[in-house]
Amino acid sequence: YEPKLLAIENEEDSAGFYTGTPEEYSEELELGCSIAHQEDAEYKPLKKYKCTNGGMTSADVSFLVWYDYLEKDESEKACSFAKRALYIRDRESNGEVYCLYDSVEKVPQWIKNLVSRLKRLIDVYKNSDIDYVNFHWYSHDPEALREVIDYLEDKTGKQVITNELGQKEWEAEAKYVQPLMQAIVDAGLEHAVWFSI
Repeated sequence: YEPKLLAIENEEDSAGFYTGTPEEYSEELELGCSIAHQEDAEYKPLKKYKCTNGGMTSADVSFLVWYDYLEKDESEKACSFAKRALYIRDRESNGEVYCLYDSVEKVPQWIKNLVSRLKRLIDVYKNSDIDYVNFHWYSHDPEALREVIDYLEDKTGKQVITNELGQKEWEAEAKYVQPLMQAIVDAGLEHAVWFSI
């Protein structure tokens, strides 16, 4: 198969897959995209390939959206979003623990540090030559999914895709599949890959 898209790294925001800095990732992304975007004389009928980042994790991109609401003094939206999206990280409290932080000032330093690093990655995506910004999604809430898509489009100015979305084993019910896929269709994502655990 001829490639349609080059995804560089996998979950570059996760220390489990990538241990470099956002700035080091920027260099890797720039090099990878420059290679993908080259015209190949051997394949004249084909256009240059497109490229994207490896895919920010569901929990981390959710932290960014939640924190963005807090920065805008929209604590009710932040709480609602946390209950629908951040329960993945904190299943026992069903995400409600994040409702305790109704302002940026109350957010623990470890979360602020994480958000700061993730914002640096968002800047990398925005300033890079990637054709799409890619994220992974494992929440069953289609409205939260749309909020993440809108956030990424707004902050990066890029078209959003996902090369990994699905359900975790504790919620693998068919009733979640159709609403999530409908949200993807409604958002107009050009690429979406369902990943079944």
